Amino acid sequence: GEPLMQWPFVKDVIAHLDGVHCAVETSGFVSDEVFGEVMSTFNLIMMDIKLTDPARHKHFTGVDNAPILRHADMLREGSTPFIIRMPLIPGVNDEPAHFEAVAARVEGAKALQRVEFLPYHKTAGAKYSLVGMKYSPEFDVNRPVQIDPEPFNKRGIPVVTL
Repeated sequence: GEPLMQWPFVKDVIAHLDGVHCAVETSGFVSDEVFGEVMSTFNLIMMDIKLTDPARHKHFTGVDNAPILRHADMLREGSTPFIIRMPLIPGVNDEPAHFEAVAARVEGAKALQRVEFLPYHKTAGAKYSLVGMKYSPEFDVNRPVQIDPEPFNKRGIPVVTL
């Protein structure tokens, strides 16, 4: 789940971990106030950027991506080390415009460690039956994900595919 949904608890736990390197993986979908506190609390932030197009983001995730993109901008301008993670879904967000938009958004970030491409795995659908749901994605699960590191390479942004 999203650890920042329980921010007061997470903040309290971290306060007891003096000297321990603390990292968080987040969607970034929290208030600006909480995200600012997160940036000053954690040693490393790993944040997903699923879709940069607002309408497509709302369609596929159910939420507005404006706060997420603002938080990516906060990371770009800040000093907290961070990693941008790009879950890639065939036919949903594995398109040149998305790669270009993410690369442009993080360009010049001094604290950016790298961008991670996370290609979709068909096995993700198996989880649905475990909770009594039917898996019926809007995309072809058999289509290979298209990965385009070029927008990042031309900006000198390190990328890895996991």
